[in-house]
This record gives sequence, C-alpha cells and structure tokens, in this order.
Amino acid sequence: MKKFGYILIVFQIVTTLGLFMLSKSDISILTMSPYLTLSQVSSLVGTILLSDSFILSSRFIWIEALFGGLDKVYKAHAITSAVSYLLLLHHLILLVVSRLPSISATLPLVIPGRDMSITWGIFSLLTFTLLIFITLYIDLPYHVWKSTHEWMGLGLLFGSLHVIFIKSDIARFWPLRLWILVSLSFAATSYIYKRFLYRLLGPTFTYILKDIRRVGDVHELTLIPKNHKLSFIPGQFIFLNHHGGKISREEHPFSIVSTPYQDE
Repeated sequence: MKKFGYILIVFQIVTTLGLFMLSKSDISILTMSPYLTLSQVSSLVGTILLSDSFILSSRFIWIEALFGGLDKVYKAHAITSAVSYLLLLHHLILLVVSRLPSISATLPLVIPGRDMSITWGIFSLLTFTLLIFITLYIDLPYHVWKSTHEWMGLGLLFGSLHVIFIKSDIARFWPLRLWILVSLSFAATSYIYKRFLYRLLGPTFTYILKDIRRVGDVHELTLIPKNHKLSFIPGQFIFLNHHGGKISREEHPFSIVSTPYQDE
C-alpha cells in the first residue's frame, strides 16, 4: 500500500501515452516530425505530473495512506514538481526546434502575442520559472518564501487556459482532452482546498504553549491541549502555527517526541 501512490502515477503516465497514440489516425505521423511528437508527449506527461504535484500538496488523508506518510507524500510532491517543470520546459524547446529555421514561426512561441491560447502557455511557464528561481536561488525569510510559493496556483491557471483553448490535433481527440482536463480539475480543486479551505475544513487542534526550551540547534516546545487532545503515534510530525505575540503565523513542522499517554 505504501508504494501504491507511485503505481498510480505510473498508471496515469501510461494511460496518457496510450491515449496520445490513439489520438493519431496514422502512427507513421509520429516519426515524420519527431521533435513535434516529443514536444507533445512532454506537454501531456508534464501536465499530468503538474496536476499530481498540486494534488500531493493538498494534505488529504487518503493520499498519505497511498504513500505511507505525509513526509513521503511531500517527497513525491518534490519529484513530480521538478519532473513536470522540466517536461513542460522541453515541450517549448522541442516545439521551437520543430519550427526552425523559420523565425516567423518560432517567435509566437516565446513572445506573448494576440493568440492567447499560446500566450497563456508562455505566461504559465514564465510564472513557474520565476517562482522556481526565487525558491532555489534567493535567500528569503521563510514566511516570505512560503507566500511566494502559494503563487504556483497562478501558473496552474495559465496552464489550464492554455490547454483549454489551444488548437492542435491531440486537442481535438476528446478522450485525451477529457483525461487532461479532469486531471487539471483535480489539481485546481486541491489548490483551492489547501490554499483557502484547509484552515476551515482540515483537522485542527488548539494547544497552549507552556514552555520553549532550546537545546543546541533544537527548539523544544511544551504544549497542553486547550480542548480536545490530538491523537498520534510516536515519531509523527505536525504543522504548528502560533497565534499572538510577535511570532509570525506561518506553519512550521515539528516532530512529536512525547508518548500519546502524556497530557503534555
């Protein structure tokens, strides 16, 4: 069961490739323009993995069960995010190569213009590129970095508009088009839930901070339940955010070092 999540991801990729093959009336078309074929494959698989990366960050409990814990879910999230970005980037690169040496045919792919179906795709890739650059190369305070990370949803929106309005041979094959749109719909739902609804609908518990102790580089917090006590097993971690005082309110993960039988 712990590896079932990765099996599902592989199943999604295989299904996407199968539908892509079915979208072609003649298989020989795939070899006639290899760069275009690879570009389309990169786009489709990249979009599926992009959707998965948003779904994996939603903290749905049933997803944890598929991967064997939230820490493993976030590792899968990091992998799908990185691979999806590289595939979508190569979608553009390969598409440009397929149209060379015609400059007039390649410029609309990299410069925003009147064709919004293409421009939405440019905006999406630019948004992800900028946010990834900020994440990897700019040393920001955690609460600032976290707020910029939440703008990934804008890249998803632009990418979804690109998929909806782009006119291509594979876009006209409804089984494949529906498969991609359903995946993006799940991704959008997951983003909205995590970004706007999780604090209202997600499992939350209120604790009172009794003491803070620093041992080397480790901060040890002693908490007591205000109302209901959290149910956990030793070794799990929780996300804490603080209300009141001068501490910023973004969430931070903390490992639980007590036993479930202790009141603190």
